[in-house]
Amino acid sequence: RSEELLALTLSDFYEKEKSIRGNKTYSRLHKKRHHNIAKKEKGNRVILLPQFIVDMLADYINRLP
Repeated sequence: RSEELLALTLSDFYEKEKSIRGNKTYSRLHKKRHHNIAKKEKGNRVILLPQFIVDMLADYINRLP
């Protein structure tokens, strides 16, 4: 879901576990941004990543200032 993807932050990436945890959503209402934490257990997702994605994300994060 795009709302969950837009809400991801660097702290949601776990390189050693090769996963991303999504537990919030992003929305805009009346031109204001809102980040909402998942209220139900189904809203807490752990997505396992293939190694090449983990490598790409780690490389990207290491290049950030």
